[in-house]
Amino acid sequence: MIRNKFIITCLMLLLCGTVIAQEPQQPVADSSAIVIDSLPHDSTQLDLLIPDTATAVTSPAPPPLPPPIRMIDSLVSRFGRDRKIFDVNQNDMYPRNGAGFLSDEASYFSMTRHETPMRTVLLPFGLPGGRINLQSGVNEIIVNDIVVPQDGRIDFDEIATGDVVSATILEGPLGGYGSPQGEAGGGGLGMLYLEPMAIPTDQARSQFTLERGGYGYSYTRARIARMFSGHTGFSFSTDYRKGDGVGFIADDDAYKIKTHLFKKIQRRSIVDLYISVYRREGDFPVVLSGSNTIERRLRRELQLVGSYSLLDLWGGGGQFTGRVTHSSSRASYSSHSIKPEKAYIDISFLKSAHSTIWEISAVGGNDKVDINLFSENETEYVSRDFGHLTFSTLTKLAGVDL
Repeated sequence: MIRNKFIITCLMLLLCGTVIAQEPQQPVADSSAIVIDSLPHDSTQLDLLIPDTATAVTSPAPPPLPPPIRMIDSLVSRFGRDRKIFDVNQNDMYPRNGAGFLSDEASYFSMTRHETPMRTVLLPFGLPGGRINLQSGVNEIIVNDIVVPQDGRIDFDEIATGDVVSATILEGPLGGYGSPQGEAGGGGLGMLYLEPMAIPTDQARSQFTLERGGYGYSYTRARIARMFSGHTGFSFSTDYRKGDGVGFIADDDAYKIKTHLFKKIQRRSIVDLYISVYRREGDFPVVLSGSNTIERRLRRELQLVGSYSLLDLWGGGGQFTGRVTHSSSRASYSSHSIKPEKAYIDISFLKSAHSTIWEISAVGGNDKVDINLFSENETEYVSRDFGHLTFSTLTKLAGVDL
C-alpha cells in the first residue's frame, strides 16, 4: 500500500514538472541592449533633438590688419602734401622723362642734349654732380649708366614713368632719406619721389597712353594691376620710347618692364617681389672740336628686389621688414663698355604708437663697376663694401596725422 502511494506521488511530481517546462518564459530586460527607433514618430519631438544652427555661437574672425607702415610714405604724406608736382588723377600730362616732373621748378636746372638722344641731366640749384635721390615707392631707383669721364650726374632719360601716378619733391635733409647708397651718395639736396600704381583691392585697373612728336618721337605707356582673393596680386607696366633725333645718324629706342608680385601669407606675413628689365639701343653723334664721331650704345639692365614683412609685433603696431636688392647692368659703346653691379641687404624694425613712428635699420652690401676702354686697351675695376646703422623717428606735428 505504502509502495503504491509513493509511486503515485512520483508520477504526479513528474507531470507537474513537464507542464512547467512547457510554459513559455518571459524575456528579461537587458540594460546593455541597443534600442532602435524607441522614440515615437512625432515630428515635434524630433525637432527638439536637432540643434538650432541659426543660433549657434561661433568665434568671430579676426579683423584684417592695416597695410605695412613705411617711413618714406609717412614723410611724403607729412612734408610733401604741398610739394606734389604731378598727379595723373588731375589729368596732368606725362613728361617726356623723369626730369620733366621738375621742369617748372626754378631751383632745378635741367639740361638736355636736344641735337642727340644722349641724356638729360638735372642739377639742383645749378650745382654739379648727382645731388638728388630717386625713389619709386619703397624702392630706390638705381641708374647704372656711367659716362666716361664720370661726372656723377643722373641720366633722367633712363627713368621710366609708365607706372607713375604722382610725383613729389622733398627738399633739404629729408631728401637724403630712403636712399642711403643712392645716386647722391646717401645725401643730396632733394628727393624725387615717384609713387607707383598700387594694387587695387576691388577690381582690376588698367591704363594706356600714347604720345607722338616730331623727329619720329613716340612714347607708349601701358599698365595693369589686379588682386586675386585678397591674398595675391600683381601690377605690370611697360614703357616704350622711340626717337630719330636731329641729324642723319641719330636714333634712340628704349623699353622698360616693371612687375610687382604681392602675396599675403596667413594674416601677418607679406611677401613682395619687384622685377625690372630695361634695354636701350641707338646711335648718336658726338661733336668734339668740329669733328663728328658716331657712338653706338647698347644698355641692358636687370633689377630684383625681394621683401618680407611681419606685422602686428610687440602687442600691435610693430613690424619687421627684410629686403634684398640686386641690380646689374651692362652698357656697351663704340669706344668703351661699363658693367656696374650693386647688391645690398636692408633689415629694419619699426614701431608705431601714440602718433609716433620709430625705426631702426641696418644696411650692408657691395657695389662694383668694371670699365673697359677699347681704344687704349685698358680695364678699370672698382669694388667697395658699405654698411651703416640708422635710427629715425617721426611724430605728429601741428595736428596733422602721419
